[in-house]
Amino acid sequence: MTANEIDIFIEEMDHMGDHWEKDQVENVYGDRSLEDALDDRKSSIAAYNQIIATIISNN
Repeated sequence: MTANEIDIFIEEMDHMGDHWEKDQVENVYGDRSLEDALDDRKSSIAAYNQIIATIISNN
């Protein structure tokens, strides 16, 4: 990812309440495209949210 794409990733994730630092993005997603990184992270967030919803509904 370029520096500009890293900034876009951080902004997109901030809107979802998922806060990242530039070095974190570089370490985790630096060798991937912005589209792939966003897709991967959004998928992870959706899975996490599903787990939380399941836990809440079982209590």
